[in-house]
Amino acid sequence: MRSLSQCARIALAYCFVFLCVCDNPAGPSHGPNYVEGNTYIGGDIGMRISFPGGWAVSADTIVNNYSFRMLARKLTFVQFQPNVSLVWTDHGGTTNLNEMLDTIEQQLLGSLQGAAIVSKQIVQVDANDFGEMVFDFTYSNIVLREKQLYFIHESKDIIVTFADLKANYSGNEADFNSIQASIEVQ
Repeated sequence: MRSLSQCARIALAYCFVFLCVCDNPAGPSHGPNYVEGNTYIGGDIGMRISFPGGWAVSADTIVNNYSFRMLARKLTFVQFQPNVSLVWTDHGGTTNLNEMLDTIEQQLLGSLQGAAIVSKQIVQVDANDFGEMVFDFTYSNIVLREKQLYFIHESKDIIVTFADLKANYSGNEADFNSIQASIEVQ
């Protein structure tokens, strides 16, 4: 059984996939997790996430052997496409969000080149407490910024990751905030 901090490291690894050129992940999907318009519906965990125009959204996607429950990327022609991903695994470990954030912070600082925590807090998303951590790190000489939301729901550790180049993050923050505000947990 993976702990939430192990799941966070997995989500970090998924971010690195986007440093390569990927085919458009949008397309029809079937099963409990699917996309309707620009809204992801995660029937497995009762979660909905809506995206603004200009984003390609897919469910149950595999890119370069990495599996995502949901993957969305902004359709721009830049070196690194802003993206949002969702992963989950069986819950293991503490259920205290502050303890989780402290553990994840130590792991990030110890395992990512140039890692720096920008912020760490508990936030309300759809009337639920989520742990939120924003951090910068370097990968292949590229400085990235990620915001990760951590949530335990129905015995699952859920991580929503917002990623972009650090230099471009603020230019996409309005989209990221809109996406985060759209999250519904049922």
